[in-house]
Amino acid sequence: MEKLNSIKINELPSKTWSWLKLNSSQFQIPSNFSQKEISVQNLEKAIEFHTEELSFQNNKNTNQTLKDSSLEDLIKSSSKTQNVITISKDTKNPVLIFLDYAEKEFSSSVQKIIVKENVSAEIIFVSTSKNDSSGASVISTEVFAEQNSNVKITKIQILSSNFSQIDDTTFFCSDNSSASLFLVQLGAKEIFSSVHANLNGYKSKFYSDTAYFCKENQNYDFNHVCHQIAQKTDCKMYINGALKDSAKKTYRGTIDFKNGCKGSTGDEQEKVLVLSKETTNNSIPVILCDEEDVQGEHGCSIGRLSNEILFYMESRGIDAKSAEKIIARAIINAVLSKIPQDEKVLKLSEDFLNKIFGGENESI
Repeated sequence: MEKLNSIKINELPSKTWSWLKLNSSQFQIPSNFSQKEISVQNLEKAIEFHTEELSFQNNKNTNQTLKDSSLEDLIKSSSKTQNVITISKDTKNPVLIFLDYAEKEFSSSVQKIIVKENVSAEIIFVSTSKNDSSGASVISTEVFAEQNSNVKITKIQILSSNFSQIDDTTFFCSDNSSASLFLVQLGAKEIFSSVHANLNGYKSKFYSDTAYFCKENQNYDFNHVCHQIAQKTDCKMYINGALKDSAKKTYRGTIDFKNGCKGSTGDEQEKVLVLSKETTNNSIPVILCDEEDVQGEHGCSIGRLSNEILFYMESRGIDAKSAEKIIARAIINAVLSKIPQDEKVLKLSEDFLNKIFGGENESI
């Protein structure tokens, strides 16, 4: 039997009561993690792609928030190089990065993405695996948005139900830059999603939009943090999803107004659709503030489909179970509609949605 190690991940920046057991999570991993090769498509002339020795951003600025130290140690022990993508001009098509995992694969992959000044760029990650395959993966992505740049990162996870994944994304935003992150979580046995956004530049912005459907015995664990460091920064973090069967979801969302970020604004909102009495939902929206001249909001809405919605659906011949499918799938489509409509990515997403919501082959 493969030896398993345990690491602590998704640590909450500001600890809550220990008896709640929500300050962090534990991830059981095998000892034989190795480095994964990735498939990169749509590399235009303005895009440079190469590998270099692995190195993470040094945390010289104590205001910055980076990946958990235990996760960094795991990545360093399994990956010797990182994939570097430098985008120096606006691109016509999004860069596509496919990570297709084999049976019993345990691997990590590290990406460093640099978007130069005054450049707009889009990068799409898609994680897939064969039906019923088991394994575990780590994806680590550092994104550097230089002055006046605009970068959009999309990550779509459609792994088989026996797979586990840690997906860590860290942003460093310079003056007047804008970074967006779109996450779609649909498959896997367990997911640990870690996001760290550092708004170091004047008037820099961060926007994230996450959608998920968590069913059966799946466990989704999110820890999304934005540190607003410079003046007049703006953060908007949204997460919407549905829980069914005995699924469990934990969301830690933190907006951190640092001393000196005068004139900054932040908004964090979560909506959870509960489709079963057996589900477990943990929501921890947090605003930390060390600056007076800021404006922050957060909110969380958790509930079932209202009687009004069910009555409306039933009056048009749609039963309650079908209504749940329609609403849950609409949550996912709302985020998918905001990403570039690449034909291959769209087909992979639609095929997987048909499997879990009902299509040609299967249904929930």
